[in-house]
Amino acid sequence: MLLRLTLLAVFANVVMALAPILVRGNKLFNAETGDRFFMRGMTYEYDVSDENYANKSKAAIARAVKDFNGTLNTLRVYNVNPEKSYKEFMSDMADEGIYVMLSASPSNVAYYGSYQWSTIRKDSNADSEDSCYKSYLLNYGKRIALMFSQYNNTLGLVMANEVMQASLRPAACVKQYIADLKNWMRGKSANMRVLPLAYAAADSSYAGSSGDPPVANAPAADEYAIIKIQGLLCGDTMVDGVMQQSIDMYLINEYRWCNSNNFGNSYSRILALAKGVPIVMGLGEYGCDLVSPRKWEMIPYLFDNSSEGFTNVYSGGFAYSFGEATLPAGSKFPLFTGGDSSITGNVGTTPTASYTNLLDKFTTNPTKGFPVAAWKPESKCDWTPPITTTVDPSNKRAQSGWILPTCDSVKIQPTDTWVTKTREGMVCNNQGGTCDVSVPSPPSGVPTNKAICNRADNVTMGGGTCVTKGDCKNGGSCNNGQCKCSLCYSGPNCGVSIASCSGSNNGNNAGTTSSGIKASAFVASLVYHFLVSVVLFKPVTMYQSKWDSQLEFAFDPFKEYYKDHPTLAWPEFPYKHRVLNLVLSRVPNSTCLQAAGALLIGRGDCLQIGLILKNDLMMNDKHFDLQKKLRPDYCNRYIIESTQRVRQELNAFKKRDELAAEVAKNATYLSSIKAIRYSNGDKYEGQVVQRDNVMIPDGKGTLFVRDKTKPPDPFQIHTTPKYIACYAGFWLQGLKHGKGQYFWDDKSSWEGAFIADEMSGKGVFREYVNEDDEDQVVPEEKVRYFYKGRHICWGHGTATVCLEFLRELLELQLNSRLHIYISNNSTYTTKMQYLVKPNRQISMEGSIVQYDSTKDLHYIRLNDASEKWVSLNGLDFELVVLKPIGSY
Repeated sequence: MLLRLTLLAVFANVVMALAPILVRGNKLFNAETGDRFFMRGMTYEYDVSDENYANKSKAAIARAVKDFNGTLNTLRVYNVNPEKSYKEFMSDMADEGIYVMLSASPSNVAYYGSYQWSTIRKDSNADSEDSCYKSYLLNYGKRIALMFSQYNNTLGLVMANEVMQASLRPAACVKQYIADLKNWMRGKSANMRVLPLAYAAADSSYAGSSGDPPVANAPAADEYAIIKIQGLLCGDTMVDGVMQQSIDMYLINEYRWCNSNNFGNSYSRILALAKGVPIVMGLGEYGCDLVSPRKWEMIPYLFDNSSEGFTNVYSGGFAYSFGEATLPAGSKFPLFTGGDSSITGNVGTTPTASYTNLLDKFTTNPTKGFPVAAWKPESKCDWTPPITTTVDPSNKRAQSGWILPTCDSVKIQPTDTWVTKTREGMVCNNQGGTCDVSVPSPPSGVPTNKAICNRADNVTMGGGTCVTKGDCKNGGSCNNGQCKCSLCYSGPNCGVSIASCSGSNNGNNAGTTSSGIKASAFVASLVYHFLVSVVLFKPVTMYQSKWDSQLEFAFDPFKEYYKDHPTLAWPEFPYKHRVLNLVLSRVPNSTCLQAAGALLIGRGDCLQIGLILKNDLMMNDKHFDLQKKLRPDYCNRYIIESTQRVRQELNAFKKRDELAAEVAKNATYLSSIKAIRYSNGDKYEGQVVQRDNVMIPDGKGTLFVRDKTKPPDPFQIHTTPKYIACYAGFWLQGLKHGKGQYFWDDKSSWEGAFIADEMSGKGVFREYVNEDDEDQVVPEEKVRYFYKGRHICWGHGTATVCLEFLRELLELQLNSRLHIYISNNSTYTTKMQYLVKPNRQISMEGSIVQYDSTKDLHYIRLNDASEKWVSLNGLDFELVVLKPIGSY
């Protein structure tokens, strides 16, 4: 009696000022007005329990609510302990028109008391000794759900936050925790409201957990988000706009849009990845802090009906963060400063410039222009809004759908899994108890699903994972790793009795087995022993009941007659025929119909047998026609999935071969690296080729010159000289040829194409910036055009001029450096032509500057700074190549 009074006290003094928010498909609606609901919220990490709310948080929150003047409607609260009361906070928020999204996953801090050891850890999997889903966590979630389901202004529960940030290692824990809690709430829906459940995901790429093998082409943030959404929904179904055992909302903690960004380079991608998602999408956190103050330029797109289609998919979000709780000193995230970093500490009251900007964006961008729900008041929970977007062409993973029939293909590592055993009914305390939470009949006015939807949300089947039949209660069987419930039981392990058939007068679907069920079980037992004892030596329990939706179809004994029919025959589960044949072999004179009937009665379904056989007799042909129509779809789906699997395997082999080739290529390159030192003190490191028994650069390599900006210390003559890169790139027969980068003495550089030792075409010019000078602004890279080593023009808005100028220079020869040999007694004239080839005694070095094709003259700049028009016809010259003095 004392326990029941305590539980009833939970429902006392409930505030009913706001209407509940309903999840219908991929949108949120006000349960009374039908208005579309958007989360115009902020995150809040301070404790708001009755112990601390009044003297620490109340004034700060009230001030902010007043500032926003009705444009703020939601807070996301991160820290909740079911051992505490939150009545004052929830009551005040209801009075202010504020909904609350609460965490249903504890952190490993003392605030959570005994629950602090039941966190969902990122580095643990479901079935390890230190599991990421301990059974005590389900007790925590049930108590949180029961406590806050009494408040109309509870928006929902965040079941986990960013635990799949790096990998899918804890994926099964998150998915099963959600399924267990949702099944439990649905089983209690006559006495409580089934709260929407959410997962808040980091907007991150796949990195892998410690110890995971590397993944080729690891998914980037967009693709990784798609994988997580599909994984959280796979294997489930949506009925009347609500997932039966999965999340209702997927929240992205997003920090892409910084002050310098725009919709196109930030939000267009998260819009594309989520198009066609059948559940509610939102931003669990947003507000990039790279530049302060934050301008919040994304706000208009979150709440405006003409916002690039963003509001067709997303339903608002939460600006991060109200105060300084859990944040490091100096963080730019807090909207109010002057408070403590402890979650139970004092709340700051000094508004920042970022808060002022957020306030301005909220108050000048109201939610407007959205149609109300088209439901009928008496059947609002049967209505689903249309999804106005389809899967984006760039989203290759979701082309076959968002809710996949199985989770087998939703993985990155081969060991990834989304399946683990249910924690419902497991021992979770030292006394051997299961830590279940009783739900009493609520006082009048407390919101329940039965009151909101005009019906209780009865769970009609199991679904929790199992290994043996012992994992499933109340006569449930374990088939294909899942509990299948019989008679009037449901829930993940068949531990919940169904109110509509339990015989209970008070409608409490959380109660124990009723006398009606016991009587039915007794009659079934008598019939079973009467009929089946002459058929089998022991009970047969392989058959699945008529309403088992986990199978492709219900068992129909008349299909036996059609198994050899050329058009009506279709694949059947082999074990059903084996069981049927077993019965026929032991009772030779029995018919197929009699054997199937014995199996039905043997399963305890005697109360339904008459209706089943009657329906089968009447609907026989209709059943087969339906299965005949469905078979091509099953075959096509199998072919598509098989083809995709084979293609993935072939791609994996191809990537492995490409990686092996790349490794071999790198090994070959490394083995070809040589070092050359030149007579002028320069050196070269890279690939070489032998010419006249001398190594010259050929391939990929770097030329280093001695750093002459600092004179050598005469007292340190044995020190290694300092070198700086002069050119890095590709070489051909000692000449810079191909893609490369040239560095000047002032450390500026040009990166582009080189032809026969000279810069050619379009390239990127970079100026050197002293990185130690914090006031120095890093300039943008500039486009610079060269032709045959000559600067032509800059590329800022003058591309056309550059191209025209380049066309005029097409007749020039390559701008090459030359070594010209002359005799001691000769002088060079305008043409520098020789009647007799001189002795090679004195050489002149120069480079071609310009070429006149009409006169076949080259304009050459010599080392003595003189420049001459000369004809190279008949001259003794060769390209200048630095001669090495040996290997370095």
